[in-house]
Amino acid sequence: MKKLIILLLIGVMLFSATAAYADLAAKKLYRGVTNIVTSPLEILNGIQDGYEKDGILGAITWGPLGGIFKFGGRVLCGVFETVTFPFPEYGPIIKNPEFLLGNKK
Repeated sequence: MKKLIILLLIGVMLFSATAAYADLAAKKLYRGVTNIVTSPLEILNGIQDGYEKDGILGAITWGPLGGIFKFGGRVLCGVFETVTFPFPEYGPIIKNPEFLLGNKK
C-alpha cells in the first residue's frame, strides 16, 4: 500500500512539472515567433526615438540606423527562442519590452 501511494505521488509530481514546463515552452515559442514577425517595426520605433531625441535630423539619420540594429537583434533573438523552445526556460533575452508591441518600461 505504501509503495502504491509513493508511486502515485511521484506520478502526480512528474505530471505537474511536465504540464508547467509545457506552458513555459509554449510561451517561449510564442515570444520567439512574435519577435520575428514584429521585428520590422523596430525600424519605425528607431525613427520615432530619433525624432524625439534629436528632432528631424535624428529621425533621418541616427533613428533608422538604430532601428535597423534593434531589428537585427530582435530577429536573432526570435529565431533563437523559436529554435530552442523545447529546451528549459531561461527567461526572455530582450527584456524591455519583452514583446515589441508591449508597454515600454
